[in-house]
Amino acid sequence: MAFKVFISGYGIYEAEGTREEVEADAEDKRRWERARRSLVWDASLSTPLDKITAEIAELWSAGKGVPTEMLQERNRLMALVTEHPHGD
Repeated sequence: MAFKVFISGYGIYEAEGTREEVEADAEDKRRWERARRSLVWDASLSTPLDKITAEIAELWSAGKGVPTEMLQERNRLMALVTEHPHGD
C-alpha cells in the first residue's frame, strides 16, 4: 500500500509497505532525525483519520500551527480506530 509520512524537520515523503512496516520505519527515521513528531497516513485519504492527519502534516510541514480542535479531533478518531480496528 502507498502511505505518506511526515517527520518534523524533515518533511513529507511517500512510503510503500504495510501500515505496520511504514510506521516502524517512520519511527526509526524520527529518532535518526531527532525529530519531535512523525505521522503516517494512507495516501488514498480514504478515511476521516487519514484526511485530518494529512491536513495536520501539511500545516506542520509549512511551519504553521495546528488548531487545538484539529488535534483533538484526530485524537478522537484515533481512539475510535483503536477501539474498533476493523470497523466493527
